[in-house]
Amino acid sequence: PDGRRRDVNEAYCRYLGRPREQLVGRGFLPVIVEEDVPRFQRAIASLTPDHPAVTYEHRVRRADGSIRWTQWTDTAIYDSQGNPLEYLSVGRDVTELKHAEDRLREREDHLAHVSRLATMGELVAGIAHEVHQPLHAASTFAEAARRHLESGKPESIATAIECTKEIADAISRTAEIIRRLRDFTKAHPVQMEKLSLNEVVGEAVEIMAFVMRRANVLPRLDLADDLPPVHGDRIQLQQVCVNLIQNACDASAEAPEPDQQLLITTYLAGRNP
Repeated sequence: PDGRRRDVNEAYCRYLGRPREQLVGRGFLPVIVEEDVPRFQRAIASLTPDHPAVTYEHRVRRADGSIRWTQWTDTAIYDSQGNPLEYLSVGRDVTELKHAEDRLREREDHLAHVSRLATMGELVAGIAHEVHQPLHAASTFAEAARRHLESGKPESIATAIECTKEIADAISRTAEIIRRLRDFTKAHPVQMEKLSLNEVVGEAVEIMAFVMRRANVLPRLDLADDLPPVHGDRIQLQQVCVNLIQNACDASAEAPEPDQQLLITTYLAGRNP
């Protein structure tokens, strides 16, 4: 309980690269990588007489300076009053397993990126259409502003100024469309953050706007206004929503009715929509 080793086996000595006399009777926290100490402390704190065993992982620093991942199963032994007498720890090296998990995660990220690119490949025409609309509006307002300025009438100046505001809004709209599409398609590491699920859904609807119009599907959003933030990766959550919308559009293609509605609902678990 005081953090000092009472005994170690030869495999442990060989693994850390230290003789037995440097380990027995000394604290073991110094061999744990500093950032992982809280993980170890949480594991020990979770032990109780009713639940005396726990398994966890942390990194250790060996005598040669190398850092390895280890997995431990600790069992606490208690006295009759429920106080810990000692801990029996059995460990194994899981460094290669951790590296394999990292490689698998990288491949999953790559596949997700490829999937997004495949989705965008189907949306090329839609991208052109989505960008064309605000650009066409900007061009129309620019021509109107030019005509009002050429007229030379004082009242036309105010109208021309209003036209320039509409032009700026159209350009901002175009930039926002391009930004969302670029963010959706580019490869990026997983970034966990607090998100508004309603915002994610709205962005996915924007991305899929052309696909829904082509399928004669009208989106109808019923989004709860009291949702707590969710913890996740924005692009991956967008991908989920995009896939669901794509599936709905594919399914609606078999129905002959025009102007079908796609109802997208968000709600808090336990509260039926």
